[in-house]
Amino acid sequence: MKKSAYLFLLLLFVLSACENEIPYRMDTVEPKLIMNALLEADANQNIVYLNLSGSTGVKNITEGSVTLYVNGEEKEVVVAESEAWWDEDYRKICILKTRFHPGDVLRLEAVAEHGKYYSWAEVTVPYPVESIKTDTLFTEMKINNFIQSCLQYKITFDDIPGQHNYYRLQMKSGESRGDLPIPPDYLPDRYYYIDNIINWEDVVLTDGHIMTDDDNNYNIFDLSIQNKYNVFTDRLFEDASYTLKVYVPHGFFNDNWSEFYRATWTVICLMSINEADYRYYRAMNCLESDNYDEMFMEPVIVPNNVEEGYGFVGASSACTDTMRVFYAPPSW
Repeated sequence: MKKSAYLFLLLLFVLSACENEIPYRMDTVEPKLIMNALLEADANQNIVYLNLSGSTGVKNITEGSVTLYVNGEEKEVVVAESEAWWDEDYRKICILKTRFHPGDVLRLEAVAEHGKYYSWAEVTVPYPVESIKTDTLFTEMKINNFIQSCLQYKITFDDIPGQHNYYRLQMKSGESRGDLPIPPDYLPDRYYYIDNIINWEDVVLTDGHIMTDDDNNYNIFDLSIQNKYNVFTDRLFEDASYTLKVYVPHGFFNDNWSEFYRATWTVICLMSINEADYRYYRAMNCLESDNYDEMFMEPVIVPNNVEEGYGFVGASSACTDTMRVFYAPPSW
């Protein structure tokens, strides 16, 4: 017993005597060009963000450009501009004006600081589903310990057959108010993304972990990561149809503009994405979740598909359904 103790103490002494500190030289880390973009098929424009990596954080570039190739053919070269024109030190963006379509192979080549830094990425635009059908229902549900009015959306679509598919649900809302009646075929000019979609009751969007508001607020043992970006696969309904069920809180009945004609529209976007995009959004779900603890959970690996640099370039195509979900004349 004593012999073992002496050997243990001797081992500690030897290990401590061999300890050697290796200094970290921050100036030896060569910066690389960061390129980030989430490209959408058939969009009027797409934005590419350019930055430089640094030892202590992301740095801005002073000048740069992006060249876009579609199916091997050069389409445009875009010089980077400041995202906020009044701030010369703000990050640079390149606004692509070329419209591309499902099935196109896109290659982005970026250069910065007069050719000192270079990176590139190549992605294929996926095909969207053929159509979606949406049914709505006014209801109430418990949210953050209060009963709130909600609009339930049931979104039905057919999975793209013969392949493993990845999807993302996005929703946008638009409003109009005025002194005159709003025509049925009128559409607002601007929409904003709905960031409070409630997907607790959908099996696919929760990976089978459906829950309630009480689970979310009081179950201290539930450390599941919520699907903030509403991404999913067809694993549970491959080559079949499926109906997503989500809720969106609304304030239609407590409107401060009741003296006007009022109407609200919703755009349901079912986006087809690539596997890399799916893994990227899953990583963002973890990093932005209050339940994620890097000390007790596995580290999150954010996908990087940019060659000779850093960043992520994704591509998607969407099938949309636009509907007017609320209309009311003045209350007087």
